[in-house]
Amino acid sequence: MDIRDWDPTNVSDLASVYNAQVADAVPHCYAISPDAFDAGRYERTGDDYHALFRSERVVVGTQEGQIRGFAHVRVGEIKHRDRMLDGGFVHFLTYAAGHRAVGQAILEACERHSYESGAASIRAFDGYFYRFHHLGFPLVSDRMAHVCALFGQNGYKLAGEGEVFLEQPSYAAAQPNPPEPDVEVRVQALAARGHRPNLNVRALRHEQEIGSCVAVSGGDICRANDAQDLLFVDGLGVTDREQGRGWGRYLLARTLWEGHQLGYRHTAISTGKRNYRAQLFYTNYGYRVTDTVYGFVKERNDG
Repeated sequence: MDIRDWDPTNVSDLASVYNAQVADAVPHCYAISPDAFDAGRYERTGDDYHALFRSERVVVGTQEGQIRGFAHVRVGEIKHRDRMLDGGFVHFLTYAAGHRAVGQAILEACERHSYESGAASIRAFDGYFYRFHHLGFPLVSDRMAHVCALFGQNGYKLAGEGEVFLEQPSYAAAQPNPPEPDVEVRVQALAARGHRPNLNVRALRHEQEIGSCVAVSGGDICRANDAQDLLFVDGLGVTDREQGRGWGRYLLARTLWEGHQLGYRHTAISTGKRNYRAQLFYTNYGYRVTDTVYGFVKERNDG
């Protein structure tokens, strides 16, 4: 077994490892080309994104002449959920199931680098994402149970409750009627990187927004052809005063209908693992759980 660092700016050869171990095995993780793998790792995550890293490593583990896994670790400062965090960040880690020794050695190398660089804590799959991975979420799927278990065996604790992903493949959509005819509904198709636009559907009463639904093209997140037909509902909300009048259901239905008119054929959505109210709403509407994703954290004194 051999564990070594690779140049973080030239890791396109790892795309084949990602494709073999992650793509298709995990929902919404599509096969990616070497050039897209390099580019997707370093794109900004939004206007509110801020990070200042002091050091970076890509750790690669080989056994019997084959790459069995890799990890990407940085040490520094990152904006996460409206607060600044300083420490080590294992942005990504994968290893072939059945090669636990390789995974263990890769994780230990990430920890050594973090602690030697002054980190007091390490966050894994939490706070930074690869644009092409799992619709841009930084978390790791329970479909990669061996990776989740590796963190657990090494003293990592869950960072937050986790996120549940739900999907409707090949969904049907009929044009819905609004709950109240005097409320204006505005639909915006917004430019996206993929083949089809993003959508923003808003309900306004006397020019005051009472609810909205924002949906993002899978192609805006990932270049893969299979992602182009996916409409991901990124945000759905109704003001407290308007709750219980059917606007949430209408805005979701209207968004999916508008998406279907544009050529979208599959839809996905996510919510907190303990947000049971939202899960009831989405499953009643036809969504079904596909997987659950998690982040991990370990303080240096945790062992």
